[in-house]
Amino acid sequence: MDPVITKAAADAAVAVSKEAYEDIVHPAATNIGKTGGSGTRLLHAIFGRGCDALSLKFELYWDRVEQNIRRQAESIPPEERQEPSIGMTKTVLDGLAAAIENEDLQKLFLNLLCGSMDKRSASGILPVYADILKQMCPDEALLMRYFASLPTQQGPILEVRAASTSLDEGFVVKQTNFSLFGFYANCNNPQNTPIYLDNLQRLGLITLSFEKHLVDNNAYDKLEHFNEIEQLKESIEADQTKKCDFSHGIMTLTNFGASFCKACKITETI
Repeated sequence: MDPVITKAAADAAVAVSKEAYEDIVHPAATNIGKTGGSGTRLLHAIFGRGCDALSLKFELYWDRVEQNIRRQAESIPPEERQEPSIGMTKTVLDGLAAAIENEDLQKLFLNLLCGSMDKRSASGILPVYADILKQMCPDEALLMRYFASLPTQQGPILEVRAASTSLDEGFVVKQTNFSLFGFYANCNNPQNTPIYLDNLQRLGLITLSFEKHLVDNNAYDKLEHFNEIEQLKESIEADQTKKCDFSHGIMTLTNFGASFCKACKITETI
């Protein structure tokens, strides 16, 4: 494949995206500029400036994206280069636009696009991966990097239950999917880890189960003795009709999730 073809494809894709976003934010956009519409007034109210600064920010950003695509494409041997699909290109560029404030996500999107340009890796990059990445926040990407780096690609999760002291009564779940993954992965908001885990399971990247657990029960000791959990246990047992029960569970990276991480080169990139 002629390297000029791949370069032209990258340039054209970025040009189209830049043009689309210029229509959105550029102050000279005919309708908004002439009417002083609500969009312009809103930007002034939020940012204290007009659309000029945003337009320049987008312009500089897409210039950097173009340079990064070209640099990565040039690292592919000419005989191994191929055109990325239009669908993949559009989805990645949409994702890059949304990730303008986060370099980690930007790198992962670029890895997907440039990987799809390489015949040696393209077969392992499913079109849906870019859509999945668009639905992840930066902390979730850090969690996926951590999960992919685990030797067994599994980890402990804990559920806290307020059970009745009467044998014939059930229990109420007070906390579920608790873990220390967010701290180990250096997430910016580790307190949101249970929510992140729910989303990653929804995307099919991991599974969460309390029907099985790790063989080593010591893996759960840190969870049960974490300050937040000990306080929750005390609050449950303050009611003498209740007792605190722990259920041990397991987080597992799915085959789909492992393939996603490999396609994004997530352990090598962030």
